[in-house]
Amino acid sequence: MRERVQLNFAQRWRIKLKEPKKEARRRTKRILAGIGVGIVVVAMGSLPWVYEYRLAKELTALNQQIASLQDIDTQVYQMQALEGLVDSQEKFLELITKGRKNPSEVLNRLQQQLPAGSAVVSFSMANDSSFKASINFPSPVDAANFWSGMMSSNYFETKDIDAMSLEDKEQTLNMEFKLK
Repeated sequence: MRERVQLNFAQRWRIKLKEPKKEARRRTKRILAGIGVGIVVVAMGSLPWVYEYRLAKELTALNQQIASLQDIDTQVYQMQALEGLVDSQEKFLELITKGRKNPSEVLNRLQQQLPAGSAVVSFSMANDSSFKASINFPSPVDAANFWSGMMSSNYFETKDIDAMSLEDKEQTLNMEFKLK
């Protein structure tokens, strides 16, 4: 059998000319595929560093937030310390208030305010921090000085006084006071 020989040279030339183009296309596709695979490999390989960079950025942002909160934290500690001081002052004032209601202490403070020669004849204290006292004064001037001194007192508030005689003689006055 004989082989057929083509005598169409133009067709053979076209086939021969197309073969290098196909090869060039294949080579170009292989190069592009290699470049694509290389880019993917580089991207996959750099993911840990990208992740580390992102974590470092988040860490700096969180550190800045913590630094801003530390100022608030110190203010909170100062406020708690001040609240503790206020509580202790309130307890101290409550003790003082209870001490003021102690009749013997109130009587001692009242006697400290009395002018020389005056004496407390009677003393009665009510539950509402008010008390009545009968005081013997040697003169009306002493009674007036005592009354004006009690008006500016830090412990007592004057409420009422009986009628006072202007005669220069010893007199006993009934007075009513309230604790401040």
